[in-house]
Amino acid sequence: MSVDATAPGRWMRSGELLDEVLALFAPNWTYPPEPPGFEPEHPLVRCNVKRTFLADVLLADLDGVREHADLLLLAAVHDTCPDGVRRLVDPLVAALGYRTVHDALIGYVRTGTPEQQEGARMAWYWAKPRPREIPRDGIWRTELPSRAVLEEFRAVGLEYRRACLKAGIAF
Repeated sequence: MSVDATAPGRWMRSGELLDEVLALFAPNWTYPPEPPGFEPEHPLVRCNVKRTFLADVLLADLDGVREHADLLLLAAVHDTCPDGVRRLVDPLVAALGYRTVHDALIGYVRTGTPEQQEGARMAWYWAKPRPREIPRDGIWRTELPSRAVLEEFRAVGLEYRRACLKAGIAF
């Protein structure tokens, strides 16, 4: 089953969820003004501007990410940009750990709407163990996944693939 990421309902919901996240993490943020003579940007471009701004804000507030993880996961699975999803998934992994994020994404594959299932599939790519730039003690550090995380990923990956097969989506 394939879901059209460009379908207006999906990217409009993504924009609404990004607005909710912005209201929590950067309540005074405003969209940058358009250059003179430019038409207002397409909502997909506006989502990218919001998502790009949020990436560092979220990584700098991992306690807030933990507190609002459900909203951030929902925003991630509704996002329409495969690379943009990373900007939501990286802070979730940093705050919650791989397994918690993997379990949540598998839950969306099992019980989510077709759009959420497709979004969970896109998010899964970025939730794989890989080197990540994470702020720790005020310093950005590269963290590598441990051997235990990599071994656990192999096991949870089988669970993910089974859920995808049952839901009829590619993995």
